[in-house]
Amino acid sequence: MGPKGTSRRLSARAIEKMIEKYAKGFGKPSLSVHKLRHSFATRYHAEINDVPKLRRQLGHSSIETTMIYTHIKNEDLKTAISKFNMPKE
Repeated sequence: MGPKGTSRRLSARAIEKMIEKYAKGFGKPSLSVHKLRHSFATRYHAEINDVPKLRRQLGHSSIETTMIYTHIKNEDLKTAISKFNMPKE
């Protein structure tokens, strides 16, 4: 709370401390804001597959930065490669 009961935004550090507190309380002390961000980006990418929208959600200025947060599964890579493997005639 701010002065005289007015509300204020939470700082980045305050959010980190809350995540640390509740992660420990739920028996997940290694959980962090950074891991939550990666998990969000990976799931968003897997379900929606729209990198420009994900870039905006994460607040990045470049797609290259966003791609660091997306994890492509080995099965997805195998499927993509198998599409290029044409049967020999």
